[in-house]
Amino acid sequence: MNQQWSSSSLPSATNNVFRIISLLAISFLLQWMATTFFYGLTGQMELAQKLSLQLRQNFHISQILTHPFFHGNFRFFDGLIQLAFTSLILYFFGSELERSWGSHNFLKYFLCGIVGAMVMGFFISFFPGREIMYHGITGGTASLLIAYAVFWPERQILFMFFIPMKIKWFIFLLFFILSFFGGTASLVQHSGGALGGALFLYYYARKGRQYSIYSSSSFSESLKPSLMEKWEKYKHKKKMQKKQQEIDERIAGKARVDELLEKISRKGISSLSRTEKNFLDKMSKEF
Repeated sequence: MNQQWSSSSLPSATNNVFRIISLLAISFLLQWMATTFFYGLTGQMELAQKLSLQLRQNFHISQILTHPFFHGNFRFFDGLIQLAFTSLILYFFGSELERSWGSHNFLKYFLCGIVGAMVMGFFISFFPGREIMYHGITGGTASLLIAYAVFWPERQILFMFFIPMKIKWFIFLLFFILSFFGGTASLVQHSGGALGGALFLYYYARKGRQYSIYSSSSFSESLKPSLMEKWEKYKHKKKMQKKQQEIDERIAGKARVDELLEKISRKGISSLSRTEKNFLDKMSKEF
């Protein structure tokens, strides 16, 4: 199913996506007010240590609830750009997933991505090195990217507003940029969120559940194929492509053999190069 996002027909944000974006905006304003009027520049690190998730000596149970809404970037405009970018990911990818799965399933999946990032950070904390502070909903947004790439890989967007690109390649590029240019904490959170989302999808696919998609145009409900069914379809498609490639190679090989035989009839076998003789010898064994 190939579709292209159009700026003239953008849908509204879904309920949970709107709530998450609103909470992020409110927390951003509260963080800005706290650092401007109460903590100041000298107290920024103290605030970060209180609200970020740290899984070594500075860990506190309250950080599990506070770290998703702590932005970490104390520069107002940098933080605002980060908030806008996160909100766009939630709007474009999260809204459609919530429409497809329903609010309850979407929220479970989104939280699973955040938990996956926390678990990944927990295991990383056993390795020697400096303390890493985790913050934001990076794990949740990473899981949304993975799910969108799984369910709608062939959709197309205009990358940089003029380069047609399939959504699976766009998400791969976006995931790479966010993970490897955002520092160690970003890499760990994106990896953990993606793994948490993938395990969630695999679990429901193994159970044979199918998410329903509501069609407003026909007021009817259709079932989306499960992940395992899509995987089997993908393997079958690859198998058929491999067979077709083998057939094409045989046809091309036979045409090449006919050309060489005609060359022998006209100029003799001595006119063949060593490569051509080896090719004929190979094809004689195959046929």
